[in-house]
Amino acid sequence: MLYYEQVYGAERADRIRYSEFEQVHQSLIWRGRDLPIGLSTQEYPAELYWEVVYDKGALYFHALREMVGDEAFFDILRTYYRRHRYRIATPESFLASVESVTGDPYEDLFAEWVLGQE
Repeated sequence: MLYYEQVYGAERADRIRYSEFEQVHQSLIWRGRDLPIGLSTQEYPAELYWEVVYDKGALYFHALREMVGDEAFFDILRTYYRRHRYRIATPESFLASVESVTGDPYEDLFAEWVLGQE
């Protein structure tokens, strides 16, 4: 979604987010096929992997961005990249980057989108 925003501008990126990401996610829910984005690859039916991991995954990052604001969001990404470049990154290390920038790991948001916990 950041690519679309950079290339096409915020307004068109919003339309793309709705049509290419949010509608796909809503379709998963309506079909009873919604899954958390944090499962192992073997746990996804092959036909759902892209929709859940890539489409729904992008929506998690969008939700985080909306909660923390642009400045903090991009600082989180820079911090995470700086700390984990050429290393194995984990969900916990991402949350640590979120917390180091914002003072809050936003675990509830992570639990909802990534772990599938309400």
